[in-house]
Amino acid sequence: ASLAPLKMLRSILLLAALAACHGAVLEMGDGKMDEVKAHPVLVKFYAPWCGHCKKLVPTWDELAAKVEKEGQTGLVSIAKVDCTADGKETCKTYGVKGFPTLKLLYPISTPDGAGTVGEVAYKGARTLDALYKFAIEASQNPSAYVAKAKKEQEEADKASKIAAEKAEAEAVANNKDAVVKQMTKSNFDDFVHKEAPVTFVKFYAPWCGHCKKLAPTWDQLGAAFKDDASVTIAKADCTVHKELCQKHGVRGYPTLLAFINGESTKYEGGRDLTNLSDFVKDKKPAATAA
Repeated sequence: ASLAPLKMLRSILLLAALAACHGAVLEMGDGKMDEVKAHPVLVKFYAPWCGHCKKLVPTWDELAAKVEKEGQTGLVSIAKVDCTADGKETCKTYGVKGFPTLKLLYPISTPDGAGTVGEVAYKGARTLDALYKFAIEASQNPSAYVAKAKKEQEEADKASKIAAEKAEAEAVANNKDAVVKQMTKSNFDDFVHKEAPVTFVKFYAPWCGHCKKLAPTWDQLGAAFKDDASVTIAKADCTVHKELCQKHGVRGYPTLLAFINGESTKYEGGRDLTNLSDFVKDKKPAATAA
């Protein structure tokens, strides 16, 4: 019986040793980033309170375990940096603005021998397979991966430009009879400064659930004011007109902005027809007075 505690201790130590060598996630931070000077490291910059970060924890642990299991620890390490604790300066250094931010950091040789660190931001799906594929492919040849990503982004930007031009043409053709006017970069100022004193704009993304829910109500709002020359009800697709949405500080969807004689006011009330209509009616006297 006296050997029982000793056996239990041995079991605990064995389990701890196995856990330690089974693809552990490295904890990095201020003054603890030497690993990136040796070989690529896929880093999760996070905040403990962040919901998306908490959701990612088990997948990140599984990723480290898979890298270990597949014998790829010599190619890439998996790490994390707490941006609220001893990783604050590191997060500033790597331009972290939101959580989680995922980046592959990799060493780059320089003529003076000091070396520097390159980075590749990860913006794909946060699934184990997708993350593992990125970690391995990007680590094998980071500079080539960056070049490939740049080319893909240029192609995406080109496609976005073509879509924007197409939307411009459709807007011109459809706006005359539409109860909700389609805003574009080229016609925005005309509507806001010339068409009507009150222009109420819904900035949206087609994939956004809340936007889809609001769509029929927004059409009803447009119909309610279609014969009112002092009011324009409009919408702007932020997946097409990115610059327009960025210019007006759109950070989430839908964002509702009322432009009264050209000056914007954010609407944060109820999204039912009554509240939206009352808001527009309340703004009309101010527009008329101006």
